[in-house]
Parts: sequence; C-alpha cells; structure tokens
Amino acid sequence: MEATANRRPWWLGVALVLYFAVTLWLTLHHEAWSDETDPWLLMRDGGVRVMWSETAYAGTPALWYLLLSPLVSAGLPYLAQQILNLLLVWCAMTLFVADAPFHPVVKILFLFSYYALIEYAVQARPYALLVALLFGIAATWRERAEKPLRVAILTALMANTTVHGILIGAVIGLLFLGEAVAGRRLFRPRIAGAIAIMLFGGLLAVSQLRLPGGWPVVHRYVDPGTVPWAVGSAFFPRIDPRFSFVGGLIILLVGVLAIGDRTIAVLFLALTNVAVLLLFVYIWLGGLRHTGLILMLLVCAIWMAGVAVEGWRRRAFHVLEWALAISLLWGISISVPEAIAETRWAHSGSQEIAGYIAAHVPRETVIVAQQPNACESILVYLPGRQFWYAASRQFGSYTRWNALGAAREREQSIYPHMTIERARQQFDHRRRWLLLLASELPEEERKGFVLVFRSQRFVYAVKAEQFWLYRPAFP
Repeated sequence: MEATANRRPWWLGVALVLYFAVTLWLTLHHEAWSDETDPWLLMRDGGVRVMWSETAYAGTPALWYLLLSPLVSAGLPYLAQQILNLLLVWCAMTLFVADAPFHPVVKILFLFSYYALIEYAVQARPYALLVALLFGIAATWRERAEKPLRVAILTALMANTTVHGILIGAVIGLLFLGEAVAGRRLFRPRIAGAIAIMLFGGLLAVSQLRLPGGWPVVHRYVDPGTVPWAVGSAFFPRIDPRFSFVGGLIILLVGVLAIGDRTIAVLFLALTNVAVLLLFVYIWLGGLRHTGLILMLLVCAIWMAGVAVEGWRRRAFHVLEWALAISLLWGISISVPEAIAETRWAHSGSQEIAGYIAAHVPRETVIVAQQPNACESILVYLPGRQFWYAASRQFGSYTRWNALGAAREREQSIYPHMTIERARQQFDHRRRWLLLLASELPEEERKGFVLVFRSQRFVYAVKAEQFWLYRPAFP
C-alpha cells in the first residue's frame, strides 16, 4: 500500500463529507446517558463556582465544562453539547485527512472505524476535545522550532481536558524541553515562552485535582490484566484479549519500526503508552473510550515522525499501513451494526421517558429517584426540573462526588424499598409524588404502586437506563 502524504484524491474529500453526514445523523438519533449528561447538568444547575469545587472529586480538569458554560448560559438545549462535540471531532478528522501521512484508503477506513465514527463522535464527552488537540499538536509538530507557541498552546489546553491529557501533555513538554536543551535553544525567547506556557497549563490542570485537604487517595486493587485488554481493544475491540493483545502488540511494534530513527517520535509513543497503561493498571481503565487513545497515540507518533522516502523504515511503514487496514476493517465491522442500532433502537431510555414526563407530569409533582447516576440523564431533556434523590434526601440533578472519586450516592446501597421508605418519610399524602426507578419494582413491593409508564423502546446499549415510573396507590 503506497503512502501518499501530499496526494489527496477527490474521493477522499467525498468520504470526509459522507463522514460528516453520517456522524450528524447518528448524533441526532443518539439518546444521552449519565456519563455524557453529568457535565451539562453540573453547569446548568450548579454553575462555574460549583464546578470548580467539584473537579478534584470528579478527577478531571475543567476545560470541557468551561466550553459548555456559554451554551448553558444561552439557554440552549442539550443538543448544543452534542453539536459542540461533533464539531470538535470534525476538526480532528479534517486535520487527519488533510495532513496525516497515511494512504487515502487507510484514512477512509479510519474515519468509519469504531472509535472515529461512534465512540468519540456520537457520545459527547471530553475525548473528542482531547483528540482534536492531540491531532492539532501532531499537525504542527514539524514546525515546532519555528512556531513553538502553537504546540505549546495546544499542549497546555490538552492537559486541561482529562487526566490522560495531563499525562500526554507532560510527555510532550518533557520531550520539547529535552530537545531545546540538547539543541542549546532553551533561552531563546519563543522557546522559553513555549515551555512556560506548557508548564503553566500542566500545573493548572494538576492543581484542579488537589482537594482542599490534600491529594485524593484512590483505594483500588492493582489489575495488570488491564494491559492486554487495553492494547488489544485499541486495535481489535470486543475480541478476546488473548488474541487481540497479540495483534495490538504487533501493530505497536511495527509502528516503532516505521518511526525508525526519529527518536522524539519513538519516545513519544513509548512514554505516553506507558503513562496511560499505568493509569489503567493502578487507577481506572474505564472502557473503550480510554483504550482508543492508544490507537490515537500511534497515529500521532507516525504523524510526528513523517514518512521515510526509502529504506527499511519505509518498508516497515507499508507493513504498518496494511496492519492498520486490517485493524480498521475490524473496527468498521463493529461501527456499522452500532450505527444501525443507534438509528433503530435507543442508546438509553432517557429521552423517551423525559418526553412522557414533560407531556403528562405537572411540574408541581415531585419525582422521587434512587440516585443521580441511575436517573440524571433524563433531566437534560427537562430544563428547569430536578428530581428528589432518595440517596441524598434532597432535590438535585447532577452527581456529587466524594474524595475517593466515586459518587457519594453510589457509595450507598439505595434499593427500591429504601427509596420508597425515604420518600414516604419526606412527603405526606397531601403532596403528589411519583417513583422513578431504573429497574422494575419487586413483586412484593408492587402492590402499593400503580405503573404509570415504562420504557417502550429497546435499549441496546446502557441497559441500566431503562426506566419505570410508578404512582403510589394511596388508600
């Protein structure tokens, strides 16, 4: 497969436009779930001040929240967050198509594979912002000596997206610093200014993770098994890691050969992968949204290194493109049925039940829910409304966090019978209330309630967000 960094055939532009159309279609058919909606609800009902007090507990810097703030302040619907996420993905993929040194066929396969088409484009979370900034750094890396401020600003911003962004930004900053020292350019005004910007951005991001009483202590067992799962899922998601890990490891090793003697790019690939894998092992793996970053890091390392004109490094690059093509074809075999499911069925039951509540439940009626992480996604479709959460015994919308980085309400065992008991203690019969659950009431407790509504559409993705709404059968 011949790599052509500068030759961009017309059909590559058509593929990019088709990518825009498909991702827009899927976004408009996507029902939000709690991981997506929590930042929007925090900015809508808590505001910037509350958000600043929550970043350390949630374990993420504030840039994504700050981008949402003007959208919320303007009174826009939740769709605005989804469109913002989509625009960021479109910027990232446009940069990739225009500048990345891969064959056009590989670029098209990348566009329609799982991570680019579904995970980062359709689900509106900070990862699209992270990928857009990461690709921006890769696209400007070749000019870092002449225009260092571009790389510096992008790196500083990326560090404020997620913890992964902090780690990747730290590696870029160290490599940039080492290169400046080795080249005796450290004290040139633009180089020194760029290093200062990256340092400031990194310190700002890290400072947001510090609790008032000190640094958070995460109590979690060490799980080395996350390494093969993460590496395998980056290139062959949803395959047994005993097989996918071998394939993923081979692609990474061939990637190192394709980078060859470009030391900075090799160090970038090695150090960033070690950093994120250690994060997965000791802190939190999360899921495919995180493992996909390993693929993005490989793409950026190749991008930073450029393509060799001849020799063994060029032959290794051809092998890498073929290996990536196989991996991306597998990704497409996942993204196509996922896109069909997104169109036909529901990702979450949130939007459906929100429509029923908006049409049939008066605002003065209290809706009692178990805890935010189970039910908060509904509220993005109900502006101005809140639920009474039995876990915290108060009205609210977004999830509040504790020093362990886990939801306070999630730490409590709030079962349906406890929710009912607390609701009856709080509200007498003179105030109407409904019971909202993410699971059907057990038969022994169902006698005191009348089912008002339940999710009708098949929920194919977030099974925990199928909803039942009950009315107490008062005597």
